[in-house]
Amino acid sequence: MKFQIKTLRGQPRTLGIQSLLQLLGDAVNDEIIINGNIYRISSAQAIANPSTTVDWVITPLNIDATAQEEFVLPVTIDDPESAFLNVNNVDYIHGVHYHIEGNNLLWHGSFALEPNDEMYIKYPLPA
Repeated sequence: MKFQIKTLRGQPRTLGIQSLLQLLGDAVNDEIIINGNIYRISSAQAIANPSTTVDWVITPLNIDATAQEEFVLPVTIDDPESAFLNVNNVDYIHGVHYHIEGNNLLWHGSFALEPNDEMYIKYPLPA
């Protein structure tokens, strides 16, 4: 399980449960004491709830000009790696073909986008 927290300077940082346990426990010996019981920090893992469903938002992105590379998103996507970018029925990979900075999606130019291309971003609603 991961969560995002901002530094005092406002920079977002994503941490996992193990990072938090290491801060609270003894990272050198890989242990934490909770209510008198000793646990291995490295054994912590997220438990998926099979009854949990994901609500997806699909947002079309308009391509207004040939070779456009920047798009304004209607919301900030907290976990960009959970998003899917689709152009002309092909999925593209975050960090390789595009990346997200705040509310901006930046296309890395794998090819020049045209106004007649179909583009959308699909991302999960925050829990």
